[in-house]
Amino acid sequence: MTSKTTLAAFALVLACGGTERPGPATALSSELVVETLAASSGSSASAAAIAGQRAYLAGSYHGELKPAGATGRGAFVHRIPAAKGWPRTWSAGSGQTVHVSAIDAAGETVAVALSRSSTGRPPRSTVVGLGSDGAQRWELELTTRVGFATVSDLAVAEDGTVYAVGSFTGVLELAGSTLRGDGISDGFIAAIGSDGTARWAQRFGGAGGDQATAVAYDPAVGVVVSGWFSGEAAVQRATLASNDDSVDGLLLRMRADGALIWARQLGGAGTDTLIGVAARGDQIAVVGTFERSLLAGTQPIQSAGSSDILVAVMSREAEPRWMQRLGGAGPDIAAGVALLGNGRLVVAGQVGVPSRIGSTTVDGSFYAVAPAGPEPTGWTLSPVEGNVTITDVAADGRPVVAVTARGTVSLPGATITGSEAGTAAAIVPAATP
Repeated sequence: MTSKTTLAAFALVLACGGTERPGPATALSSELVVETLAASSGSSASAAAIAGQRAYLAGSYHGELKPAGATGRGAFVHRIPAAKGWPRTWSAGSGQTVHVSAIDAAGETVAVALSRSSTGRPPRSTVVGLGSDGAQRWELELTTRVGFATVSDLAVAEDGTVYAVGSFTGVLELAGSTLRGDGISDGFIAAIGSDGTARWAQRFGGAGGDQATAVAYDPAVGVVVSGWFSGEAAVQRATLASNDDSVDGLLLRMRADGALIWARQLGGAGTDTLIGVAARGDQIAVVGTFERSLLAGTQPIQSAGSSDILVAVMSREAEPRWMQRLGGAGPDIAAGVALLGNGRLVVAGQVGVPSRIGSTTVDGSFYAVAPAGPEPTGWTLSPVEGNVTITDVAADGRPVVAVTARGTVSLPGATITGSEAGTAAAIVPAATP
């Protein structure tokens, strides 16, 4: 285990139980691994991904980034375990900022969403396709007229197709289509081929603010998109209406060619959002935040505080299996959800005041594992103690959680002493029961 007193971006890798698939010499270790990327003036994590025996950590740095040799400010993606060609960095020019807003991987493809901002100009979003060796294969810029586009999440299929979701204002030109915004902001979903060519693009929304927050792909399910909308939102042939013109969660299932299979609204009397989605086989899992109350089938779920975390599992035909509330009297925030290959799901988030989840009391950030169905019989909770923010969670048989930590942070099986300015980390949790 390696430790450094300077600011570092690091990754923690622990065993996840079961027998690991055979892999090359550069496969993830089954033991605890800490891999650091030292940055002299600060680093933060924005996203994580995992594909078989390779995990990926994305974030931003300020100062000198080691071992990449980059200086100044910029964004990075690092592969775990380390290999030639990694980390990849993108530097910010004078008056610019650059960060990675999303990352995903499958097979030999790693997709990265970059956002660049310049003083006095709208942000510019680009999706970059990398190989598992770190070499760039293609790059696609999201072109807008009048407004701007931001990418919230990516999903990569085994054939290298990349599904990108986010929001835009003004006019977005993509895949030969002209998508025109109809309100404060609209959501979009796009497919990008393995050669970097946009194949199709769709929008949803209405007169209010609308956002696509996350996307998942599974061959048995297709493309599933989570988000939120206010008022009315048109989604191809469907129209959704929120409760009392408030903000409600939105869930879409589409075929790989972009055709809508179904659209669902999820909300109650308050502001309700879906921020994460996962799909595997016949299961779809979503996570979000809700206020006041929600209907779970015919039974209402009441919030215990100003906002609580919602976790729900349904079939690919949108048949509800179960919903649960996580959190307590304070404001609680969901960070993401992922489905494991052993019939379980992992949820990450943060509670505002000490709260019980399962049989454990958590105060701050956490990740928790539960059976995905037919009902959760109990949560196995892993608190992350200290000044830490969880930013992403992903899974491919084993889960990976991206965090930004400040100062000393206690994790299951390790204590990390990082810079007060921030330290980026990817955690691959210990065995799931």
